[in-house]
Formats: sequence, C-alpha cells, structure tokens
Amino acid sequence: MKIPTILAVDDQPEYLHTYAAYFFEEHVPYKLISAVDGQMAIELASTENPDVIIMDWHMPVMDGLTAVKELKKDHVLRDIPVIMASGIMMSSEDLQNALEAGASDFIRKPVDRIELLARVNSHICMAEYIHKLKDKNRIIEEEREGKINQLQEALHSICLQTEEMSTFLSKEYDELIAKLTKLKDDRSNSTEVIEQIRTLLLSNNNALRNYTSVCRKFMSEEEYIRRLLRKHPDLLPNEIELSLFLKKNTASKDIAAMTFRSVNTVKVARSRLRNKLGLRQSDNIVRYLMQF
Repeated sequence: MKIPTILAVDDQPEYLHTYAAYFFEEHVPYKLISAVDGQMAIELASTENPDVIIMDWHMPVMDGLTAVKELKKDHVLRDIPVIMASGIMMSSEDLQNALEAGASDFIRKPVDRIELLARVNSHICMAEYIHKLKDKNRIIEEEREGKINQLQEALHSICLQTEEMSTFLSKEYDELIAKLTKLKDDRSNSTEVIEQIRTLLLSNNNALRNYTSVCRKFMSEEEYIRRLLRKHPDLLPNEIELSLFLKKNTASKDIAAMTFRSVNTVKVARSRLRNKLGLRQSDNIVRYLMQF
C-alpha cells in the first residue's frame, strides 16, 4: 500500500509540529514534509508530488492563496487537493476566494485533530479514486486509439488494393476500347453491338477512375476519421467509407456508381448508418458528419 504524502505549509513552527504530532499518532503511516512559504511549497510539490497539501494563508515570500493559484497553473500539480488553513481569513468571502483560487477545502485555526484527519483522509481517498479513474480512462483511450489505427490501416489497405485493381482494369479497358473503336472504324456489321459494348466499357472505366480518385482523397482524411471514431468507435470500415462520401454531400446514385452497388443498397446502408450514429429522422446526416 502506498504511504500517503502530506505537505504541510506554514511559517509558524508550532503549527508544523502540531501537524506532525497529529499524523504520527495515527495507525496508518504518513510521510509528512513541510515548507515555510508558498514558493518552497511549489518547489517541494514538484519534486515530491504529495497526495494532499495543507496550506497556511498568510506567509512571507509567497502567501498561500498565490501559491494555490500557481499550483493550479501547472498541469502536473493542479490535481493535488489543497486544504487552506487560517485563523484570520474566516469569512464567507474568504472561503469563496480560496475556492475560486483552486483550493479544495478550508479549515480554521487552531486546527482540531479529528477534523483535520477526517478532511485529509477524505481528500486522499478522493485522490486515489481520481487516479484510478484516470488510469482506467487512459487504458480505454489507448484501446480506442489502437482500434482507430487498425481501422485506418484496414481502410488504407483497401484503398491501395482498389487502386491497384483499378489501374489494372483501366489498362485492360483501354485496350478493349481501342480494339472496339478500330472495329467500328472498319464498318463491321456489328457496329451497333460494338458501340453498346464500347459505351459500357467507357462507363465502367470512368467509374473505376472516379472511385480511385475518391480512395486517394479518403487516404488524406485520417484526422477526420480519428475524430469520427472517437465519437463513434464501433463504426465498421464500410460505414466509415459511406460517412466520408456523405460528408462530401455525395448523392446516393453517385455513391452507388463509384462503389459498384445499387442505389437501393446505398439507401439501406445510409439508413443503418443513421441509426448507428444515434440520429433522429429529423436530423440531417450530412450536416452531422460535416461537423467532425
């Protein structure tokens, strides 16, 4: 079990001795360190990272209120609970000033032993809970980031494979189109059929090229995908792809043409995506996806 570290800050030695006596009487071991002014308190807090700080209000060099404000500016030290102690500043306005400065609690001097221990133990328990919660959130965030990276890699791989396939098929189509064009120029009896085939091949070839262009754009959308998955980490790669199309306000028929699916299939996928995003029928899915 970690031994709690308490930083007692007071320019009067008798109060530091009182704190030491109170904590050493407890069965639970404490590590007690002390400072005689606010500046020393900040320096000790940086090196010792105490669990709780008991801060006197009036001190030389730097008073307690200023020290609290400085502690709260530091992203490492700002979560340390500070209990302000004073025998003079005891009005409701003083309490408000202390809390607004960043103090977590307030105790009056002369300090009562039971009250002091109760307040300190309460803040130690709360600090431990906060640390555990932060660790848990950090683990969840790391797992989420891992999933985001996996999905991005999968999408990236799919786009690369599609681009390779598109390049290969485009080359094949170019050769077929050239041959069919030659046959047409030769005034073959099959001119009408050949023209239909040629038109179909041209259409498919353009669709493949458009899809390749879209894939290249998607590969540059990594930051957008990260933001989207932070909000909706359960999205599948095909749902991410659809989200990117919709974000650009692409019509269903155009999405169908570029992804080689029917318009009805795209509409069904769009409806499922809306439900997965938790949107109501009155919500604009395009506007929602554009905000990330």
